[in-house]
Amino acid sequence: GIDVGRLEGLAAQEFADVPATAASTALAAQLSGTSAPLVVFVDDLHRLSREVVQQVLARLVAEAPRNVRFALSGRDTG
Repeated sequence: GIDVGRLEGLAAQEFADVPATAASTALAAQLSGTSAPLVVFVDDLHRLSREVVQQVLARLVAEAPRNVRFALSGRDTG
């Protein structure tokens, strides 16, 4: 894994009071710090608002270094 620094504590607090763009910028910076192959697992996408998915995840996936892959999962709640 990689050191995610302060992000680990923020994640434990469910990123309360943290702007989505600030969280994605911080995570992108951490992901750029390694050249090793890396997989980011994100579960329970159905629990996120559409805004968070569009602002945070879409940006991360689009801007991630070539060595980073994403595994995303969620459920159909409809």
